Amino acid sequence: MRKRSQEYLTVSGNRVALLFRYIDPDNFLGVELRDNGTVNLIQMLDGRQTTVASGSYSGSAPYTTYVRCSGASYVVRVEGSQVISATDSDIGHGTIGLWDELVTKFLPLAHESQVLKPLAT
Repeated sequence: MRKRSQEYLTVSGNRVALLFRYIDPDNFLGVELRDNGTVNLIQMLDGRQTTVASGSYSGSAPYTTYVRCSGASYVVRVEGSQVISATDSDIGHGTIGLWDELVTKFLPLAHESQVLKPLAT
């Protein structure tokens, strides 16, 4: 069982993502938060992006986002509320990463029992 969480501080018009099971820029899964309150579980497979599942979130920045990976099952929580529960077995391994469209401040990233610091602020 893998757990990942991240706090995002977003600006208007921005999209940010917590990437997991990241292999390369063309193959990964991710949780994308949009500033309109939409959250998407996205898959990039062989360079083609699809939305596996969608939900919505509310609250105020920074947003704490949590992903639980267990085999092919994923649970996504934003601000403590479950917003997505889905399965996808196309990508079964990889590392983690962060992505932003514009300007985002990422606060410390927690992976299981470890806290990781972003390389750049």
